[in-house]
Amino acid sequence: MAKAIESLQKQGVRVRELARYIQRDADKCTHCGACVGQCPTGALSTRPADYGVDFDTKKCILCELCVPACAFGAMSAAHQND
Repeated sequence: MAKAIESLQKQGVRVRELARYIQRDADKCTHCGACVGQCPTGALSTRPADYGVDFDTKKCILCELCVPACAFGAMSAAHQND
């Protein structure tokens, strides 16, 4: 990843760390899977064994499509300074 960022910077592309993130409140999540169908990167997925929802933050591109999809308010966008 560092080499890719360095290459972009050499080409004049300004690269900065994102100051926001998506978080899931495990206490509010009912594992209904509504967010899974909205996630374009597979960051949200369903476990075959028990149909529970997993969230891989490394795959998340911060599109926020999961936020309005969650009727229970378990998915939210936050800023790192919050």
